[in-house]
Amino acid sequence: MVRINKTVVATACAAVCALAAWPVQAQENMLHGLGWVMEGNPGSSIRSSAITVSGNRSAAKVEAVGLGGSLGFGLAGVLRLIATAQVNTIGLEAMDVGQSQLLVSGNRLSGPMTTLGGAASANSILISGQGERKRLQGSQVTVAGNEAGDVHAQGAELYALLGSASMQIPGRASANSVLLQSTDVENSEISNTQQRAQGVRSVGGSALANVLTASQSGLQQVRIQQHGNVASEVLASGASAALGYGALAQAKLEGAALANSIALAQTQLSHSRLHQQGNEARQIVGAGGGAMANSMALTQMDGQVRNWHAVQQGNVAQRVGAFGGEGSVLMGALASVDNHASALANSINLDRTRLAGRNEHTQTGNDAQDVQARGGVALANSVWALQAQLDASSLTQQDNSAQQVRTNGGSVSALGGALGAAERSSRAGANSVVLADQAALKNMQVLQQGNQARGLDVRGGQAMANSVLADQQASLQDGQVLIEHNQAQELSTQGSQEQLAGGLLWKAQQDAVVLANSLAVVGSQWRSPQLALQANTAGQLHADGGSITANSVSLERGDGAGSALHAPVWLKGNTAIEVQTQAESSSTAISSSHTRARAALNAVLLHDNSSVDADSQLQIAGNRAELVSGMGGTALVQSLAAYRGASLVRTPVTIENNRAQGIHARGDHQQTLGYGSSRHGIAAVNSVYLEGQQGAGLKDSHVQVQANRAEEMHADGALVQANTLALSQRGRLLESQALVRNNQAASVSAFAQTTRGLFGVNERQSFADVNLNTLDIQAPLAASSLLVEDNRVERVDAQEGGASVNSVALGQRAQGLRALEMRVAGNQATGVRSSQGQQALVHSVTIDGTASNSRLDVVGNQAQQVHADAAGAEASSVKADGGSSVAHSSIGITGNRASISTGGTVASVKNQQGGRIAQSRITIANNQASASQGGVNASVINSGSLGNAAITISGNRGSANAALANSVRNRHGRLGGQIAILNNRGQAAAGGVLNSVDNSGSLSGSVTIVGNQGQASGNALANSVHNSGSMNGRIVLATNKANASSAGVANAVKNQGQLSGRVSIVGNDGTASTSGTVNSVVNNGMMAADVSIVGNRGSASMGGVSNSVVNNGVMAGRVLIAGNQSSTAGGTVNSLINHGVMTGSVNIVANRGAAAPGATTGSVINAGALVGAAGVAANVPHVANPGYTYTVPSTGVINQSVLIAPAYNFVFQ
Repeated sequence: MVRINKTVVATACAAVCALAAWPVQAQENMLHGLGWVMEGNPGSSIRSSAITVSGNRSAAKVEAVGLGGSLGFGLAGVLRLIATAQVNTIGLEAMDVGQSQLLVSGNRLSGPMTTLGGAASANSILISGQGERKRLQGSQVTVAGNEAGDVHAQGAELYALLGSASMQIPGRASANSVLLQSTDVENSEISNTQQRAQGVRSVGGSALANVLTASQSGLQQVRIQQHGNVASEVLASGASAALGYGALAQAKLEGAALANSIALAQTQLSHSRLHQQGNEARQIVGAGGGAMANSMALTQMDGQVRNWHAVQQGNVAQRVGAFGGEGSVLMGALASVDNHASALANSINLDRTRLAGRNEHTQTGNDAQDVQARGGVALANSVWALQAQLDASSLTQQDNSAQQVRTNGGSVSALGGALGAAERSSRAGANSVVLADQAALKNMQVLQQGNQARGLDVRGGQAMANSVLADQQASLQDGQVLIEHNQAQELSTQGSQEQLAGGLLWKAQQDAVVLANSLAVVGSQWRSPQLALQANTAGQLHADGGSITANSVSLERGDGAGSALHAPVWLKGNTAIEVQTQAESSSTAISSSHTRARAALNAVLLHDNSSVDADSQLQIAGNRAELVSGMGGTALVQSLAAYRGASLVRTPVTIENNRAQGIHARGDHQQTLGYGSSRHGIAAVNSVYLEGQQGAGLKDSHVQVQANRAEEMHADGALVQANTLALSQRGRLLESQALVRNNQAASVSAFAQTTRGLFGVNERQSFADVNLNTLDIQAPLAASSLLVEDNRVERVDAQEGGASVNSVALGQRAQGLRALEMRVAGNQATGVRSSQGQQALVHSVTIDGTASNSRLDVVGNQAQQVHADAAGAEASSVKADGGSSVAHSSIGITGNRASISTGGTVASVKNQQGGRIAQSRITIANNQASASQGGVNASVINSGSLGNAAITISGNRGSANAALANSVRNRHGRLGGQIAILNNRGQAAAGGVLNSVDNSGSLSGSVTIVGNQGQASGNALANSVHNSGSMNGRIVLATNKANASSAGVANAVKNQGQLSGRVSIVGNDGTASTSGTVNSVVNNGMMAADVSIVGNRGSASMGGVSNSVVNNGVMAGRVLIAGNQSSTAGGTVNSLINHGVMTGSVNIVANRGAAAPGATTGSVINAGALVGAAGVAANVPHVANPGYTYTVPSTGVINQSVLIAPAYNFVFQ
């Protein structure tokens, strides 16, 4: 934030209103003027009298000149000029006044009035206690209906040789004014009405037109009115110059111009009313100082203001400017310029003033146009409090209008800045309240309503419109702030700091701030029972080299500690349109540039250890933002953002019913010689965004992001967050609830760019990630609840980046997840795409940390047209990344629908290599999905450690084309526990796996596959167990239905590794053709298990196998094939075929099958080594001696037989 030294403002007001010294040299020369003057002796008084200066016309030239000089001992020359001139003026000195009337009215001064070396006054009342406090009681002081033109005051002091040259010029010109000094006014009325003043000028001091000033005085039960006054061409300037000891040249200007204003200094004010209405001021200029038009200033009134009411209504100010200057040539290393100035229009300034009792400040219907300060401050329709304290007060700003408020601050140095340097710092405000330098408000009610601001322009600083700023350890306690129905348009700000050689030929840095319809708290404390920003509109805002804050609340660190907010905050119904930020820093050696910018729209921003406590409730609802662009930084739209140690404790946060469209964030970094370029930016829309290296956190808070909508968003080398809660690595989420519900996002894109250097070196690399309707938690969680429900996303494209949609992402530092409840339910997504091997996460949960005693549910989501390169798509799934750990938890994936192309994972649980899931329950039920080209559908895939788990996969519908569906795959990992695959349906092809267990690692426990239906073709697996690793336990395949073709396997166990335990294949129904296998066991490895194939129905043709055991390896145990029904045409049914080594017994009992040519039914065929018993229970003869071969009943048919192949020719019984 921009800092303006309090002396800048004091130049505008305190230098004018602290007039304690003017009677000494001015009043004693009053008789030089044309007016009514009385100088009293001690004890003199005026009672029940009337003093009137009325109806005078002065067209002649009035001139006063004072002179003094020295030549020799002044070492060449000294010149002092002091003089005064008064026209149509009442002057009272050292007198008490009671029950009297002082009237200056209807006078006209048209001729020039000039003083050289002093003061000029026209149509005025001057009252002084002459060093002793005098009283004015029960009286009426009126300056009304006067006209004054061409009133000039000038003073001079010149040194010729000693300095080698030096000049100082003090002076004062006043017209149609009341000036009080050392006077106590009680029960009186002061009127300054219907005045006309033109051409009031002062060189080396102040110019006053239609003004009331009081210094070292008292105002009690006084009514002050300034109505219907017109002032134009009011100019004040000052000069100080030196040639020799200024190191050849030096210049400094100080001056003040006041029109239709009230200035009080070191004065007691109580039970009084100050009313400014219908005044007009045009072309009011303070050169080298400040200018005030239709304004009030209270200075150094500590503890002396009580129960006052200030009203500013219907005033008009045009072309109000303040220009300050200070320059040096040689001492500034050949050149140096520093500007300080201030301009106030229709405003109130409180400087080092304490207000007690019940005080009211009202600004309504005022209009300010073309207010500018060069090198300082410009304020219109505003209140400025410096080191002020306001207690039990109210402040109302209503229906005010401000246009073309501009500031331009500058500091320039040539050689001292190594040939060149420039720095600008200034502030412009319209319809605003500024609290600075430990200003304090207590029990204060602030209302900003129906104000309009247009055309604020700042070059090197800050622009404010319809806003409240608490800066430099200011505070508000037990007050209310309401900012509503205001409009701010065409706000522009640009900061600049430039250097030529010191930056190795060139360096530039910009810093600028725009506040519109906002509250900004910088290094301050804010405690309030209510803070509301509602129905405000901000449009056409531009910040070049800084930040824009519109319809928002911002807490910043400032110079001291972080800010604190103790207040419920409501942001409702606000609109921000056409907002652009751009920041730049550049230097050449040979060239370098860096851009940073920030836009906060309809948002709450916490920065640098700022905090929000239990007294606060944050609600951002019903807001709208369109066409927002941030280059080189961050765009915060309808969001809560917390940075660098900011925290929220027991703070409910609600972001709902907001709309955002046309949001563009872009980062930029480039270098010429290195030929490097990168872009980094962030857009947070309808979100809670907590990040920073020092961390930010939520504790015991309830966060809701619901019913928001975001469309047409783009990030160029940036991150897009919409309808999201994001918490960075160093943050924390403790005992809190986060809900993302019923949000919509559409037409979102992100683009990343990488540029390589001249020699192929990768200089810069950017990213492009999209998070929509997502909880992105990279920090520790404990006893928290995370819900993502009923959200909808369409058309998402992340080029060279990842996309996270309707999901929960727990990052690598999300350690210590305890007692966590997580639910992703009822979400929809269509057309989500990521590229360059990046991840597309849809309706899913990723864990890259540790979780225990938690519940994770993914329920009722729908996804279509989801695509990610390199099989990186995840839909309705839970993934535990490498190094993560989940224990004593429950994972449920139920009722989801999805389709993914080019691989990916749907409705599944993935435990990556290095991940660990222990003593947990996994349920995957009633999902409908399709997976292809290596995809995973409604399944559990384990590459890590999954121990003592209960896995249930039931009621799913899906297809697996070269993919995995409704299954468990243990890939080089360790898996233990119970697996149940129940009542699933689907199709598997091209090596796909359906309703099955596929183990290539280590698996122990029980496997139950019951009631499934499927089709397997092209080496596919359905309703089966495939083991190529190590497997120990009980396997049950029951009541499944499947068709297997083209070497497909259904309702079967296929072992290529080590398998031990018990296998039961019971009550299944299937067909096998073209080398297919159903209701069977195929062993190509080592198997030590009892096998029961009972009560199955199957058919085999064209080399198919049904209800049978085929051993091509080593097999030990008992085999029972009983009660099966089958038919065959060129296949094998109800049989055992051994091509390896078997030990144990084989029983084929009560099977029914029809024999056909080229078929084997109810038989034992041994082409290897069979150790044990072989027989057919119905009417199969036993094997009598080695080498016995039964006669084949008919050609091509083996039916209920034992066949010993001649090549082996032995059977051990």
